[in-house]
Amino acid sequence: MQPGYQLQRMWLFRRKRGALDRVAASLIRAATCSGPVERPLVIGLGSAGFSPNSRGQLSAPTTALHTALIRAIKLERGRGRRHVELHDIWEHRTLLCCCACGAVT
Repeated sequence: MQPGYQLQRMWLFRRKRGALDRVAASLIRAATCSGPVERPLVIGLGSAGFSPNSRGQLSAPTTALHTALIRAIKLERGRGRRHVELHDIWEHRTLLCCCACGAVT
């Protein structure tokens, strides 16, 4: 590989990671500014690893977003503010089932 190509790939990687870090930090900051400090904030993040149902759709990779949120949560814990928990959610049939009674709609 050419050295210029490697530098370009590293530059793109750093730009993408920086953008994800900024978005995750602003999301955590906005979510923790309201509500009582005693109560933990729980964020659920789905895997989105399922195969799409129709043509032209792509599954959204959430691994980079997940790691960016973990980094933002660690920074928030270091500041001594509201406790934030991140949970993985299995998304199977989440849009088909009623959240109140569990019946398939």
